Amino acid sequence: MTYKRSVVWLFGLLTIYQTVAAEEIMLLTEQLPPLQYEDSDGQLQGLMVDRVKLLLKEADIDTEILVMPWARAYEMTLSRPNTLLFSMLRNEPREEQFIWVAKLGISPTYLYRNSANTSLSLTTLADIEKEIIGVKRNDISANFLQRQLPNGQFITQTNTIDNIRMLAAKRIDLVPTNRHQLTFFCQELGCDTNDFEPTIKLVEIEQMMYLAANTQTDKAIIDKLVNAAKKLRVHEVGSDFGY
Repeated sequence: MTYKRSVVWLFGLLTIYQTVAAEEIMLLTEQLPPLQYEDSDGQLQGLMVDRVKLLLKEADIDTEILVMPWARAYEMTLSRPNTLLFSMLRNEPREEQFIWVAKLGISPTYLYRNSANTSLSLTTLADIEKEIIGVKRNDISANFLQRQLPNGQFITQTNTIDNIRMLAAKRIDLVPTNRHQLTFFCQELGCDTNDFEPTIKLVEIEQMMYLAANTQTDKAIIDKLVNAAKKLRVHEVGSDFGY
């Protein structure tokens, strides 16, 4: 084989490889217990995981679920075709950035305080502008609070459990979360859920959580999942989660 032919052959092989790689489905999620999380054996568990697996089975799509920090998963889903992410809250800034594939369930969010902080009296968002709030990077509750409180004091972490740890230690004043997450994290941290109290409910972001996809995702993949979602209505399967 001549040098020229070798170059053409290698270029063709590389092109085929890149095409195949580009078509691979990547399904991402974060550690968001008890909705989606890895157990001590590294197995994915949680209500949202069960619902997404039902969709995949019905759609006859075989792919593994990769767990990574939310900010990284979010950015990867924005930039990489054939990439899907759960569980994502839907709002106006995100509307055109993703394909909203399937409803998964509704999760309410409250601002929790340390129960020992009796001096903290809150009724509206205006009351918390001087308080230190622990939020998760690129999370919808963080984005909402930062828009509502441009002069607010925020500590940004990559996950919620670190914010709960800081709240338990009274290093911050408030954390947006829900009762089920708080219960799970307290099991991990050895704290008591009675050490925390809900204050303001963030009704503005109490929305349906979704399986979302990159806008350049193969239409055949989207159609399969959308049809599976219409048939199964997984957001109504099993118990839901509330305050």
